[in-house]
Amino acid sequence: MEEFNSLEKYHLKNTHLDDHQKAIIESLFQVPSGINEFIFILLLVIFGTNDWINFYIIAGVVGIFLAYIATKTIKNQIALKIFALLSMPFAGNGGMLIQFILAIVSYYLTKTYLVSILAVLVGLGVTSILFPGFLAMIFLNRGDTKQKKKKLHFKYVMANKIFDTKF
Repeated sequence: MEEFNSLEKYHLKNTHLDDHQKAIIESLFQVPSGINEFIFILLLVIFGTNDWINFYIIAGVVGIFLAYIATKTIKNQIALKIFALLSMPFAGNGGMLIQFILAIVSYYLTKTYLVSILAVLVGLGVTSILFPGFLAMIFLNRGDTKQKKKKLHFKYVMANKIFDTKF
């Protein structure tokens, strides 16, 4: 049980937050990356792979912008509800389903595997670390000097901001 309750590592089985709080943290964290990944794959499906760097930059800018908005509106209840709503198609199982659909559409349209395989990997969450929306959420929620010194995981920093907890 101790390994689930470390404040340096976040685990969904931790006892510091209830299930509702964990769901809010996860939806807020996953939406910028999920939309970032969705836009990138969608652009690849629609326009092909020739301009993939430009598509990655466009999707990355959107992901970073959403991460910034999520971090700045973290205490706003309406914003939290919007991010929770957006998490349904762009995070978790919804995001995975959307990416699998894009993989099928991509193969159907192009008869090539490259974008389809990438979409499946994105859907499985294997590639999230490669997307700026994911990294921006971590960077923007590192916490203050005291929290960094305690090596507090960024999701607990987010919980402190949203729920006024004191980790």
